[in-house]
Amino acid sequence: KTITTGSWHSCGIRDDDTLACWGGNSGGRSDAPTGGFKTVTTGSSHSCGIRVDDTLACWGDNSAGQSAAPNGAFKTITTGSWHSCGIRDDDTITCWGNNSAGQSVAPTGGFRTVTVGNEHSCGIRFDDTITCWGGSLYFGQSVAPTGGFRTVTAGSLHSCGIRFDDTITCWGNNSAGQSVVLNGAFKNVTAGSSHSCGIRDDDAITCWGDSWAGETVAPNGAFRTVAIGDWQSCGIRVDDTITCWGSGDDVSLR
Repeated sequence: KTITTGSWHSCGIRDDDTLACWGGNSGGRSDAPTGGFKTVTTGSSHSCGIRVDDTLACWGDNSAGQSAAPNGAFKTITTGSWHSCGIRDDDTITCWGNNSAGQSVAPTGGFRTVTVGNEHSCGIRFDDTITCWGGSLYFGQSVAPTGGFRTVTAGSLHSCGIRFDDTITCWGNNSAGQSVVLNGAFKNVTAGSSHSCGIRDDDAITCWGDSWAGETVAPNGAFRTVAIGDWQSCGIRVDDTITCWGSGDDVSLR
């Protein structure tokens, strides 16, 4: 049903709602728990998911408390390098884990989506504006652009969002071209460590930024979703099969 990639591992939800994870398993980040899940997200060292009863489960490294999932019901969850954030049923954000740059100090108010990177986090409020918090010293990844957005994604040191005219805006680190503004209309965008990928209106994937492992060399064909990590990318085709590209060291399907 869905797929997500972290730095060295990937996870997906099968049609029967069970989880499957593969790749690097340091700290147990690929040891998927049993039971049914609605959503799953992978970070650098840990993974989290929302069960069918709306409670959270996290697994993997817990050196910064990033796998110590809070109690209560959640609508959505997202994981970064060493912290995680989720939106509760009352639309408020709760974050936990590493807080070295204030990335786990969630702002007040209601949000409809949240995303986390390395040392920063971003969310979209109900007025469609983006609020970011956490590290922004060198690259400005927490300095959100103005205007309305329908989606936002945080990478390690940069972020991207899709405006209501379907164009992409990216900000933050651009050392490898991962924040370059692309022309055209997009349905979906996701940011990784040093590259970004998006699905265009014709369902084709376009990737940009660093490509030392081929992580921006997107395959041909039609896709309904794409997820990226540090040096790999994976997408679900319209026939529900998974294709991964980039680094094959512990992360890509074989």
